[in-house]
Amino acid sequence: MAGPTGRYWVRADYLLWWTRGPRVIPLVTTSTNQAEDGIIGQPTTSILFGGERLANDAQSGARLNMGMWFDCGQTFGWEFDLFTLGDHNTHYSFTSTGSPLLARPYLDGQTGQQASELVAKTGVIEGNTSGDIDEYFHSAGVNLRMNLCCCETYCPPQCRDTEICTRAGLYGHYLCGAARSRFAPDRYRVDLIGGYRHYRLDDTLRVTEDLTVIFDPEIPAGTTFDIEDLFRSRNEFHGGELGLIAQLYRGRWSLDLLAKMGFGSNTQVVEISGHTTVDRPLDPPNTYQGGLLTQRTNIGRYSRDEFIIIPQFGAELGYQLTCNLRVHAGYNILFWADVTRAPEQVDYTVNTSQMGGDPLVGPARPAFSSYRETDFWAQGLNFGAEYRF
Repeated sequence: MAGPTGRYWVRADYLLWWTRGPRVIPLVTTSTNQAEDGIIGQPTTSILFGGERLANDAQSGARLNMGMWFDCGQTFGWEFDLFTLGDHNTHYSFTSTGSPLLARPYLDGQTGQQASELVAKTGVIEGNTSGDIDEYFHSAGVNLRMNLCCCETYCPPQCRDTEICTRAGLYGHYLCGAARSRFAPDRYRVDLIGGYRHYRLDDTLRVTEDLTVIFDPEIPAGTTFDIEDLFRSRNEFHGGELGLIAQLYRGRWSLDLLAKMGFGSNTQVVEISGHTTVDRPLDPPNTYQGGLLTQRTNIGRYSRDEFIIIPQFGAELGYQLTCNLRVHAGYNILFWADVTRAPEQVDYTVNTSQMGGDPLVGPARPAFSSYRETDFWAQGLNFGAEYRF
């Protein structure tokens, strides 16, 4: 038997992790020259939000692990673990009465040219546009754990409640602390783990506008627009897990190395919705399907399954404070290929002929023609304590 005393263990960790965020199209622009209408490619137009990969900053999370050995020799047991990074939110909001100019850019599906929808322009329209990008990542698993090999400078001749062991004529209770450091300076063990693993990665992109018309030849002054585009994605993995855990001990210090992989089915779900509510003076409000980047041509729910492999690696340094309590710090990284992220499902090309419920004339854009996939990784540090009894 190589390892701390006790057949049962509970450990808790604080996580400080980083994840690979989604790439977001330009969502808000401005122009110093208001005649440019915030159209990308014009001399004074700049992007206020989007046009880059976002949500790459550190996130706090938690991990819980518990388990037990079926035998006092610590050769066969089970363990359960759960970790979450919680809900990570990126928010933006821009408001203007006309100066500075605000706009939402897009590619015109009929002309193939850059265009924009005005949010605020002096003497024309005023309003607010805001948005949220949410990410939620968690995992849970249960495994059987079996010892493949171990090296101990002393071994108990029998398993008893007192865990009596012998070495060079020394008799007494199972050694730990300073005595163990003296009589068992170098030990190691390698365990095989196998069982069930679940991962889930959720993304949401929500963009809203609240606009009030000041002057437009075709729209009464005071008309308001309430616009929303909403994209949701879910990646849900269910499958088996197989891996190795190597533990090395020297006195009170320990080093744990982990290599494992999950293999199974990943369900990808994408949901696209949107609406526009128009409230004209003296008329009841009218609500239409579709915002700007969401229209009848791409609104809907899409789902598929595919087989994937998710590898994970980790290293951890620990120190035995007492016979039962150990503190530790480590690093983990996992890689999840081919996931769908909500902000990356946006079709930047828009055929505006269908807005307001009008018939579609020309190409059916925006469209959801295929899953736009990207790679996801999560990595970071963990700090925690383990108690065995």
